[in-house]
Amino acid sequence: GSSITAGTFYGSGANLTGVISDVVDDTSPQLGGNLASNGNNINIADSTDGSTNRITFGSAGDLQIYHDGFNSRIAESGTGHLILTSNGNGVLIQDLSSGQNMAKFLNSGAVELYHNYSKKFETNSTGTTLFCTGNGNNEGPKVEGSSSMPAILNFQSDAGAANGDKCRFYAHQ
Repeated sequence: GSSITAGTFYGSGANLTGVISDVVDDTSPQLGGNLASNGNNINIADSTDGSTNRITFGSAGDLQIYHDGFNSRIAESGTGHLILTSNGNGVLIQDLSSGQNMAKFLNSGAVELYHNYSKKFETNSTGTTLFCTGNGNNEGPKVEGSSSMPAILNFQSDAGAANGDKCRFYAHQ
């Protein structure tokens, strides 16, 4: 084809050929810069067929963000890991409506797990802490088995590296 170079064009352009006038008709649109939403949302329908209506990243679409009609999903299908990083205080998983923590992963610090917004487990510099508030019936930590698997609780001081290892139990009154 031939090219036309000009500084100014006049007319409606109605008689031009080979130009797509509707972005919907373009099956392979390309951006020459950043996509700006101009203050609007970008809406994508549910991905109910397993492959369409997804935001994909990577040359093979290894990372996908989508809604399957019931659940919102972030899926890593490549050979690597899905890694969440933070240069701030850490990563929080929170209840949307209340903003209460369900899990906290603090940079260079604790991992905290919650049930009904009450901390039940944390890691710390000396090991772990299990929080048991009970229900007023003197209930504490529970190890529960099933009909096919017994409830077993093993205590090891340091995996038996020295013969003099002891496991101690303290009662606080």
